[in-house]
Formats: sequence, structure tokens, C-alpha cells
Amino acid sequence: MFTPEGTFRYAAEPVYPALTDLARKIKVELDPQRQVEMIKQLQREAAVIMPFINGYDPGVAFGFTLHQPWLKNFGVFSATRLHVNYWYDKSADPRAKQS
Repeated sequence: MFTPEGTFRYAAEPVYPALTDLARKIKVELDPQRQVEMIKQLQREAAVIMPFINGYDPGVAFGFTLHQPWLKNFGVFSATRLHVNYWYDKSADPRAKQS
């Protein structure tokens, strides 16, 4: 995304040279541990300048889903109803106090 030669690039020229240079170094780093540290550094630098906000307005979270084992009937959809009923199953919640 941050390199002009990348598959998911959003610009033909480097828009943020610091991120482009770091992304290129990450791609050729052989040491996995060093590569992880470099990715974290890229994330820190990108977080400051926010170069890409996924094409949506800030604060809008499309595609976010909530699912926990104690949330029952999640993922069940019906074309004939406008809403789906969920319920809380206390016996499946490890945080609930067991008597």
C-alpha cells in the first residue's frame, strides 16, 4: 500500500517517503523478529500521520461484528424479518460467577 510497486498501492509515486522506505525494508528483511519490530515501527509512524483511513469517514466502523460464546443466535439472519433476536446465555459466559 505504501510503495508505488505494491499490489494495493494508492499512488504511483511515494506519498510518504518515510513510510515507503520502511515498507521496502520490511519486505526484504530476513530476520522475522527484526521484521516484526520494523512493522511495529511502521504502525507507529503511520498512526501519527494517518495516511489511509480505509475509504470511510473517521468514526464509521463498517463490518464490525460482536460475537462472544455467550451471545446466542448471533449470525442467524432471515430475509423475512427486519431484526434478529439475540440473547445472553449466562452459563456460557466465563466471566459470570458460577454458584
